[in-house]
Amino acid sequence: MRRVLITAAVLVVLALLTGTVILGAGNPSQAATCTTTSTTTASTHTAVDGYSGDQLTNAAAIINAGYALKVPTYGIVIGVMTAMGESGLRALDYGDEAGPDSRGLFQQRANWGTLAERMNATDSATLFFTHLLAVSGWEDMTPTEAAHAVQINKDPNYYTPYYAPAEAVVQALSSGQECSSTTASVSDVSWTGGGGFAPDKAAVQTALAFAQEQLGDAYVIGGAGPNVWDCSGLTMVAYQHAGIDIGTHSVADQYQTMSEEGRLLPYADAEPGDLLFWHEADGAWVHVGFYLGNGKMLAAAAPGEGVKEQTVWTSSSGETLATVVGRPTGTPTT
Repeated sequence: MRRVLITAAVLVVLALLTGTVILGAGNPSQAATCTTTSTTTASTHTAVDGYSGDQLTNAAAIINAGYALKVPTYGIVIGVMTAMGESGLRALDYGDEAGPDSRGLFQQRANWGTLAERMNATDSATLFFTHLLAVSGWEDMTPTEAAHAVQINKDPNYYTPYYAPAEAVVQALSSGQECSSTTASVSDVSWTGGGGFAPDKAAVQTALAFAQEQLGDAYVIGGAGPNVWDCSGLTMVAYQHAGIDIGTHSVADQYQTMSEEGRLLPYADAEPGDLLFWHEADGAWVHVGFYLGNGKMLAAAAPGEGVKEQTVWTSSSGETLATVVGRPTGTPTT
């Protein structure tokens, strides 16, 4: 997520929610605890990307509703983005003038729920996320595609301009928490040390946190930030932030580096933070991304798709996932 600059003259007070929210971690048998931080009164918020007061209180309610349903951070941003586009983060009641019965943050119709539910920030967000989670493959869609699949807006690209501000708001109200269904808290993942050596948890956390901050950024061949990336540029810079050299800005060189350092392991032993490599039929290395656990990956995917989390794909357009992966951290035993 992009950094949010908050005026130093304004003190932002972030109050802890009571209790914790449990999100799925990278290991399917584990769960990570993510304590979200957000405020419940407008007086404690400063302006974030032009949104303030009740708008941010409503955004906090959306975020909290998403965490309660174990929605990944990417999905929570989509929820805030959608409410921005539909209502400007205000509980609007246009009634029959809009359609009929379009009400609340998400301008939901009568068949969504009761009037009280649609006008309540938490309840309306819960209705939205419940529908989003029911959309097959929504995590692999662009943000506006996922929102459109739920809202069925006349223009499927309508929500695109609201994604960046939604990222900023979620980042500010979550106090930098990086929670998702795959890497909610890397430190809580069950690390097995498969392949003979265990990853360095702290280094993996740093690299994956950096990569997650770039979600939604554009894919540009040769990109190595800021705001534009290709696959090997993202992996290279993310691990540089963790103080680790994985090779040059080249898929082939990064694979060769892992090989020369004895860091190639069977795919069956892959753990969060490991590098996934793809090659063409002729053996040319063409794509690299981060393994997140539980069959998920994060990568600068392709032009038009940008940086995204998705299900690990084994082949695409003749490209095949290598039977080995690279582990940049930890000390090889052989």
